[in-house]
Amino acid sequence: MIIKIINENTINISEIVESISWSGNEDEFARKLEIVLSGNVVNLYKIGVGNRIKCLDNLSNAIFDGYIIEKTIELKGRTLNLTGYDGL
Repeated sequence: MIIKIINENTINISEIVESISWSGNEDEFARKLEIVLSGNVVNLYKIGVGNRIKCLDNLSNAIFDGYIIEKTIELKGRTLNLTGYDGL
């Protein structure tokens, strides 16, 4: 799976994803995506609320396309938690 953040640049974060989960389906209002990034991610990327986030399968088909609505940094655990929702 390929995971990209799109802001002023496109950033492939696939290699630093510790875990990923999503909920909901196409019959619900919005699908939710939760990602935990590991390592020294605080200074690596300018990831922010409102940035677009895309998940692609190995054939580059989009399986999630939405926006980050929450960002939490855990300095002790050196993780960055992102929550996003698709565009309804």
